[in-house]
Amino acid sequence: SMPAGSLGLPTVEITDEWGTRVAEPCPHPSNTPPGTPASTEGSAPEWIQAPQLTFRRPQPTFTPFPNADAAYLASPAMRRAGEVVVIRGKAPTFPAAGTSPNGAGPDVRYWSWCQFGLPSTRTVACVADRDVPLDADGWYTVVISDPGDRPANATAAEGVAWLPWGREPLAAFALRNLVPDPSFSESAHSVPVSAAATSVHMGDHTPAATFCARSTFEEYGHEGCF
Repeated sequence: SMPAGSLGLPTVEITDEWGTRVAEPCPHPSNTPPGTPASTEGSAPEWIQAPQLTFRRPQPTFTPFPNADAAYLASPAMRRAGEVVVIRGKAPTFPAAGTSPNGAGPDVRYWSWCQFGLPSTRTVACVADRDVPLDADGWYTVVISDPGDRPANATAAEGVAWLPWGREPLAAFALRNLVPDPSFSESAHSVPVSAAATSVHMGDHTPAATFCARSTFEEYGHEGCF
Protein backbone atom coordinates (compact mmCIF):
# COMPACT_ATOMS: atom_id res chain seq x y z
CA SER A 1 0.00 0.00 0.00
CA MET A 2 1.04 3.64 -0.53
CA PRO A 3 2.29 5.75 2.37
CA ALA A 4 0.04 8.42 3.85
CA GLY A 5 -0.45 11.33 1.46
CA SER A 6 0.05 9.06 -1.57
CA LEU A 7 3.76 9.88 -1.71
CA GLY A 8 5.81 7.50 -3.78
CA LEU A 9 8.26 5.10 -2.21
CA PRO A 10 11.94 6.15 -2.20
CA THR A 11 14.33 4.87 -4.84
CA VAL A 12 16.93 2.50 -3.46
CA GLU A 13 20.33 2.29 -5.15
CA ILE A 14 22.78 -0.54 -4.55
CA THR A 15 26.49 0.09 -5.07
CA ASP A 16 28.92 -2.82 -5.03
CA GLU A 17 31.83 -4.24 -7.00
CA TRP A 18 29.54 -4.60 -10.01
CA GLY A 19 28.60 -0.94 -10.08
CA THR A 20 25.47 1.00 -9.09
CA ARG A 21 21.94 -0.13 -9.87
CA VAL A 22 18.40 0.68 -8.77
CA ALA A 23 16.72 -1.96 -6.64
CA GLU A 24 13.47 -3.28 -8.04
CA PRO A 25 10.33 -2.93 -5.86
CA CYS A 26 9.00 -6.08 -4.25
CA PRO A 27 6.49 -7.67 -6.64
CA HIS A 28 4.05 -8.42 -3.82
CA PRO A 29 4.62 -5.98 -0.94
CA SER A 30 3.03 -6.82 2.39
CA ASN A 31 2.45 -4.98 5.62
CA THR A 32 2.64 -8.30 7.48
CA PRO A 33 5.99 -10.01 6.86
CA PRO A 34 6.00 -13.82 7.04
CA GLY A 35 6.87 -15.13 10.45
CA THR A 36 5.40 -12.19 12.39
CA PRO A 37 5.14 -13.40 16.01
CA ALA A 38 1.71 -14.35 17.23
CA SER A 39 1.83 -11.63 19.86
CA THR A 40 1.36 -9.05 17.11
CA GLU A 41 -1.37 -10.92 15.26
CA GLY A 42 -3.92 -11.86 17.88
CA SER A 43 -3.62 -14.46 20.59
CA ALA A 44 -0.55 -16.67 20.90
CA PRO A 45 -0.65 -20.42 20.21
CA GLU A 46 -1.97 -22.57 23.04
CA TRP A 47 1.44 -24.12 23.73
CA ILE A 48 2.85 -20.66 24.49
CA GLN A 49 -0.06 -19.89 26.80
CA ALA A 50 0.17 -23.18 28.73
CA PRO A 51 0.73 -22.73 32.48
CA GLN A 52 3.72 -25.10 32.48
CA LEU A 53 6.74 -24.12 30.41
CA THR A 54 8.73 -26.59 28.31
CA PHE A 55 12.41 -25.89 27.81
CA ARG A 56 14.09 -26.98 24.61
CA ARG A 57 17.63 -26.76 23.32
CA PRO A 58 17.49 -24.39 20.32
CA GLN A 59 19.66 -24.46 17.24
CA PRO A 60 22.94 -22.59 17.94
CA THR A 61 22.02 -19.93 15.37
CA PHE A 62 18.90 -19.08 17.39
CA THR A 63 20.69 -18.46 20.67
CA PRO A 64 21.23 -14.92 22.00
CA PHE A 65 24.97 -15.26 22.60
CA PRO A 66 26.21 -17.94 20.16
CA ASN A 67 29.27 -19.71 21.51
CA ALA A 68 30.73 -23.09 20.63
CA ASP A 69 31.21 -23.84 24.33
CA ALA A 70 27.72 -22.80 25.49
CA ALA A 71 24.41 -24.63 25.41
CA TYR A 72 21.00 -23.09 26.05
CA LEU A 73 17.58 -24.27 27.11
CA ALA A 74 14.80 -21.83 26.25
CA SER A 75 11.04 -21.46 26.47
CA PRO A 76 8.66 -18.73 25.29
CA ALA A 77 5.85 -17.48 27.50
CA MET A 78 3.04 -14.94 27.29
CA ARG A 79 2.54 -12.51 30.18
CA ARG A 80 -0.38 -13.23 32.52
CA ALA A 81 -1.77 -10.41 34.63
CA GLY A 82 -1.31 -10.98 38.35
CA GLU A 83 0.79 -14.11 37.83
CA VAL A 84 4.50 -14.84 38.02
CA VAL A 85 6.73 -17.47 36.46
CA VAL A 86 8.48 -19.73 38.96
CA ILE A 87 11.50 -21.79 37.86
CA ARG A 88 13.03 -24.55 39.97
CA GLY A 89 16.05 -26.75 39.42
CA LYS A 90 19.24 -28.05 40.94
CA ALA A 91 22.22 -25.84 40.23
CA PRO A 92 25.42 -27.24 38.76
CA THR A 93 28.55 -26.43 40.71
CA PHE A 94 30.80 -23.71 39.29
CA PRO A 95 34.17 -22.09 40.09
CA ALA A 96 34.31 -19.47 42.79
CA ALA A 97 35.00 -15.95 41.54
CA GLY A 98 38.70 -15.31 41.14
CA THR A 99 39.70 -18.96 40.92
CA SER A 100 41.00 -20.79 37.86
CA PRO A 101 38.28 -22.58 35.89
CA ASN A 102 40.78 -25.17 34.70
CA GLY A 103 41.01 -28.65 36.13
CA ALA A 104 38.45 -31.12 37.39
CA GLY A 105 35.96 -30.14 40.01
CA PRO A 106 33.07 -27.78 39.13
CA ASP A 107 30.27 -29.14 36.94
CA VAL A 108 30.32 -26.14 34.59
CA ARG A 109 32.44 -23.07 34.13
CA TYR A 110 29.40 -20.76 34.25
CA TRP A 111 25.62 -20.83 34.23
CA SER A 112 22.89 -18.19 34.23
CA TRP A 113 19.23 -17.41 33.62
CA CYS A 114 18.15 -14.61 31.28
CA GLN A 115 14.90 -13.05 30.11
CA PHE A 116 14.50 -11.81 26.53
CA GLY A 117 11.71 -9.83 24.93
CA LEU A 118 10.03 -11.14 21.78
CA PRO A 119 9.97 -10.40 18.94
CA SER A 120 12.74 -7.86 19.58
CA THR A 121 15.07 -10.48 21.21
CA ARG A 122 16.20 -7.65 23.53
CA THR A 123 17.96 -8.82 26.68
CA VAL A 124 15.84 -7.61 29.60
CA ALA A 125 17.80 -9.01 32.54
CA CYS A 126 20.04 -11.88 33.60
CA VAL A 127 21.18 -13.42 36.85
CA ALA A 128 24.59 -15.12 36.99
CA ASP A 129 25.42 -18.27 38.92
CA ARG A 130 27.15 -16.45 41.78
CA ASP A 131 24.05 -14.28 42.35
CA VAL A 132 21.49 -17.10 42.47
CA PRO A 133 20.57 -18.11 46.05
CA LEU A 134 20.71 -21.86 46.69
CA ASP A 135 19.02 -23.88 49.41
CA ALA A 136 20.81 -26.43 51.58
CA ASP A 137 20.43 -29.07 48.86
CA GLY A 138 21.75 -26.86 46.06
CA TRP A 139 18.39 -26.02 44.47
CA TYR A 140 17.43 -22.58 43.15
CA THR A 141 14.18 -20.68 42.70
CA VAL A 142 13.92 -17.99 40.03
CA VAL A 143 10.82 -15.78 39.80
CA ILE A 144 10.03 -13.64 36.75
CA SER A 145 7.28 -11.03 36.83
CA ASP A 146 6.29 -7.48 36.05
CA PRO A 147 7.88 -5.19 38.66
CA GLY A 148 4.41 -4.35 39.96
CA ASP A 149 3.62 -8.05 40.45
CA ARG A 150 6.88 -8.94 42.20
CA PRO A 151 6.06 -11.08 45.24
CA ALA A 152 7.20 -9.63 48.54
CA ASN A 153 9.23 -12.77 49.20
CA ALA A 154 10.94 -12.82 45.78
CA THR A 155 14.21 -11.58 47.24
CA ALA A 156 17.70 -12.95 47.77
CA ALA A 157 17.11 -12.76 51.52
CA GLU A 158 14.23 -15.21 51.03
CA GLY A 159 16.34 -17.48 48.81
CA VAL A 160 14.81 -16.32 45.53
CA ALA A 161 16.38 -14.75 42.43
CA TRP A 162 14.01 -12.31 40.71
CA LEU A 163 14.06 -11.08 37.11
CA PRO A 164 11.78 -8.38 35.66
CA TRP A 165 9.48 -9.08 32.74
CA GLY A 166 10.21 -6.67 29.90
CA ARG A 167 7.84 -4.35 28.08
CA GLU A 168 6.85 -6.96 25.50
CA PRO A 169 4.03 -9.35 26.45
CA LEU A 170 5.84 -12.27 24.82
CA ALA A 171 9.13 -13.32 26.35
CA ALA A 172 11.72 -16.09 26.27
CA PHE A 173 13.50 -17.47 29.32
CA ALA A 174 16.88 -19.11 28.79
CA LEU A 175 19.23 -21.20 30.89
CA ARG A 176 22.86 -21.04 29.80
CA ASN A 177 25.52 -23.64 30.61
CA LEU A 178 29.13 -22.97 29.65
CA VAL A 179 31.92 -25.56 29.34
CA PRO A 180 30.68 -28.56 31.32
CA ASP A 181 33.25 -30.82 32.94
CA PRO A 182 33.64 -34.08 30.95
CA SER A 183 32.51 -35.99 34.04
CA PHE A 184 29.28 -33.97 34.35
CA SER A 185 26.58 -35.57 32.20
CA GLU A 186 23.55 -33.50 33.26
CA SER A 187 24.25 -30.12 31.66
CA ALA A 188 22.21 -28.46 28.92
CA HIS A 189 24.77 -29.92 26.50
CA SER A 190 23.27 -33.36 27.22
CA VAL A 191 19.95 -32.37 25.61
CA PRO A 192 19.80 -33.07 21.86
CA VAL A 193 19.36 -29.97 19.70
CA SER A 194 15.64 -29.15 19.20
CA ALA A 195 14.62 -31.65 21.88
CA ALA A 196 12.82 -30.90 25.12
CA ALA A 197 14.88 -31.14 28.29
CA THR A 198 13.83 -34.03 30.53
CA SER A 199 15.19 -35.77 33.61
CA VAL A 200 16.55 -38.45 31.28
CA HIS A 201 19.02 -35.85 30.00
CA MET A 202 19.60 -33.71 33.07
CA GLY A 203 18.29 -35.45 36.18
CA ASP A 204 17.52 -32.97 38.96
CA HIS A 205 19.20 -30.23 36.92
CA THR A 206 16.21 -30.21 34.53
CA PRO A 207 14.46 -26.85 34.97
CA ALA A 208 10.77 -26.96 35.88
CA ALA A 209 8.72 -23.80 35.36
CA THR A 210 5.11 -22.79 35.81
CA PHE A 211 2.90 -19.74 36.06
CA CYS A 212 1.65 -19.10 39.58
CA ALA A 213 -0.57 -16.52 41.23
CA ARG A 214 1.45 -13.87 43.02
CA SER A 215 -0.64 -14.37 46.15
CA THR A 216 0.04 -18.11 46.11
CA PHE A 217 3.79 -17.61 45.90
CA GLU A 218 3.72 -15.03 48.65
CA GLU A 219 1.85 -17.37 50.98
CA TYR A 220 3.37 -20.75 50.13
CA GLY A 221 6.56 -20.10 48.17
CA HIS A 222 7.53 -22.38 45.32
CA GLU A 223 5.92 -25.37 47.05
CA GLY A 224 2.49 -23.87 46.41
CA CYS A 225 3.13 -23.46 42.70
CA PHE A 226 4.19 -26.97 41.67
